[in-house]
Amino acid sequence: MRHTAYLHIIWQYFDKFTKDLQIVSDFYLKVLKFCGSIYTR
Repeated sequence: MRHTAYLHIIWQYFDKFTKDLQIVSDFYLKVLKFCGSIYTR
C-alpha cells in the first residue's frame, strides 16, 4: 500500500513538472519567434 502512495506522490510531481515544462517551452518558442522577426527585418 505504501508503494502506491509513493507512486502517487511521484506522479503528482511529474504532472506538475510536465505542466511547468510546457509553459516554459511555449514561452521559449515565443521568444525565439520574436527574436527571429527582429533579425529578419
